Amino acid sequence: HSNSLQLLLAESARDQANFRASPFLETAIELFLEQKYEAALEQIDKAMAISADVPSLAHYFRAKICLRLRKYEEGEKSISHYISAVPSSLYGLLLRASFYYQMEKWERATEDLKQILEQRPNFTEALEALKKVEILRDKNS
Repeated sequence: HSNSLQLLLAESARDQANFRASPFLETAIELFLEQKYEAALEQIDKAMAISADVPSLAHYFRAKICLRLRKYEEGEKSISHYISAVPSSLYGLLLRASFYYQMEKWERATEDLKQILEQRPNFTEALEALKKVEILRDKNS
């Protein structure tokens, strides 16, 4: 009996934390659209500090902000977190491949892009990105 009460209380606390984090996420989106990326990153980090349970999409969004700010390693961690929650996301894999590309991790970028193309062979952005990665990989090896 007390276990179900503890679970209910834990769920309620998590819902309250997510509710308190929500305005920060909304502000982060507004700032991103205004191209105020540093401020958007601060807001999304505040939301994540309030609730460890923010929606996985917040990690995707955080990665997009990091890409704009050229914070490649930080962004790669965020998008990898998102991919672990949503492994079927082709756009998540494409975004992570962008980070690997920027960090000159050619093999990892190639792996993500090939994984996308296995699922959707005519995915134009992945095809174009794979050509770029292969050219640079060959040039730098």
